[in-house]
Amino acid sequence: MEKVTKNKVAKSKIVKTKKSKETESRMKNACELIMLVDRSGSMEACRLEANNAINEFIRTQSLDDVPTYLTLVEFDNVVHTHITRTALDKSSPPTYTLVPRNMTALYDAIGTTVNFVGKRLSELAESDRPDKVIFVIMTDGLENNSKEFKADQIKKMIEHQETKYNWKFIYLGANQDAFAVGGSIGTSTIRTCSYDTQNFGAMCSGVSRSVSDYKSNLKADMAFTDEERAEITQEGSSTNFPKTLKSAKKSNKTT
Repeated sequence: MEKVTKNKVAKSKIVKTKKSKETESRMKNACELIMLVDRSGSMEACRLEANNAINEFIRTQSLDDVPTYLTLVEFDNVVHTHITRTALDKSSPPTYTLVPRNMTALYDAIGTTVNFVGKRLSELAESDRPDKVIFVIMTDGLENNSKEFKADQIKKMIEHQETKYNWKFIYLGANQDAFAVGGSIGTSTIRTCSYDTQNFGAMCSGVSRSVSDYKSNLKADMAFTDEERAEITQEGSSTNFPKTLKSAKKSNKTT
């Protein structure tokens, strides 16, 4: 196809150039959205609500005007890509079925997915790469089964992707100290939140709103506001925000 294009007459080349500019403009306002979903056995307790909430999250992300490409990876002790870089369309958004089982290989899931998505994006032409990459990690338990990656490796990988490529990682943890766990693997405190599995719907709703605002340039970063944390936890920000960060916010310091 490329050789045919090069051999076209000058008039055809003008059309090709115009199309290329349109593509570049579109991708500068596009988003690569990665959802990493824990499907370990403990998710059985909230399976129905979690399943509905995840599908609602996908549906709401397909409604805005920002071109969004979804990859959904599920994990237990096995990492499985359920949806691979699918353009979200509000008329027919993809769906997901949660089937809880087995253990929690969190580090392997993150490491494998970062490498998979990173390689795929590197193979795209520069003009075809979305300018925003959002990586959402949803888990209700602690790491207990990884074989390939360790916490320090994951921390270096996340910090590298955020620093060099401006990826935004969101860590959502239930039944744990999400800030301690997220911090141990390199996720930023401002994009970390604890949640109750009984409030899975509220959590997904609040996170979806924050993601949409960032995609649409209504907020400069993916940092959760106090209002978003209150919605995600249904308890208010005071029980889910580290004291050091709350102090910094009150002092108007940048975190």
